Amino acid sequence: IEWSTISEINTQSFEIQASDNASTFKTIGSVKANNSSNGSIYSFSNTNAKTNLYRIKSIDYDGKVSYSKIVSISVGKETQLS
Repeated sequence: IEWSTISEINTQSFEIQASDNASTFKTIGSVKANNSSNGSIYSFSNTNAKTNLYRIKSIDYDGKVSYSKIVSISVGKETQLS
């Protein structure tokens, strides 16, 4: 899974979340934010070989959270997560 940011001032980390039903998500990993004013490119490898629904949870230092859109990713198929 690869995603990029435009700017991430005050961003502490990103949680990668997966679901098989689009309503209950489980955190499968996390990545520390670079806190770049110019944005960054991130990646996370998931060894789960089936189709999953994914989203990225962005966590700020002040406790604010936001979520990316939910995307379906299949093994061997490229999908953009923004």
